Amino acid sequence: MTAALPSTVKALLHVTSVTSGTVLAVTSEGTDNNAVDGDFVYQVLSSRAIDAIKTDILASVPASGALVLLEQHTASSSATLDFTSCITSTYDEYQIEIVNIVPATNSVNLYMRMATDGGSTYDTTSGHYLWEGVSWRAGAGTNVSGSITDGQINITSLNGLTIGNDSKWGVMGSFKYYSPLSTSVYKQLLGQIGNIYTDNTLYINGQVHGEYISLTATNAFRFLMSSGNIASGTIRCYGIAK
Repeated sequence: MTAALPSTVKALLHVTSVTSGTVLAVTSEGTDNNAVDGDFVYQVLSSRAIDAIKTDILASVPASGALVLLEQHTASSSATLDFTSCITSTYDEYQIEIVNIVPATNSVNLYMRMATDGGSTYDTTSGHYLWEGVSWRAGAGTNVSGSITDGQINITSLNGLTIGNDSKWGVMGSFKYYSPLSTSVYKQLLGQIGNIYTDNTLYINGQVHGEYISLTATNAFRFLMSSGNIASGTIRCYGIAK
């Protein structure tokens, strides 16, 4: 003799909020009959519940072009600021913000180097980098400088000038870094920079273009001074949503 299966009760639920991660807060919108001990209950999401879930999902996805902060480092007498986790296949365009970077030593430059091994080593090979800049200064006109055989991108050597370590000024900049994981194009950096000259009397503004001349994918990068530490300041890396 086969035992009778318990009756089944259908419960209609409405999701009122996502309280934490995948935990849903729900309220009942009624059942098709009353449940008793031994009954099986299966839950059905109402159209309102599905709409609420869709809204929560869409709210967590950044709109195309939105900036998503991926990694940031603040210097405190730091030899380098290394970015080892921000580059992923999620993004092919990044924005790097340099906020009041001050060198510990006067008359230096800010460098950027790339890594292909997650940051275990950083390429310093002469000829693997090129950079060029156009600068303008009050009362001094426009000047051009650059190198096609360097071992790093020189972020601040506009017109061959070095930067000062007056903390009231610091280095400010905003750069786009393109396709670092590509194995078919060179990796390009393009943006603008501003910094005080060594004698703290002349502020320099300019456009900088840098390039890592390699078809090997890069997955980390480093900022450092040409000599001495980075005394203070912050650098942030954002992914630009596709």
